[in-house]
Amino acid sequence: MPKRAVYAQPEREMGWLEPNPKISSTHSPDYVGDVVIDDVPYHVTMWNEPKDKKCLRFRRMGDE
Repeated sequence: MPKRAVYAQPEREMGWLEPNPKISSTHSPDYVGDVVIDDVPYHVTMWNEPKDKKCLRFRRMGDE
């Protein structure tokens, strides 16, 4: 079951994103994880962009 997001904690302490073990190209996300927002599960991917920027993508589970 995905973990429920806790917004009061900084991202580095939440622990719901883990390094992606399946990086196959430069388009693969650096981190992956699952969260539940308002009882809806989402798959989360994050890319490390240049200049310390992060790019997050939330996709509803089952919407593939």
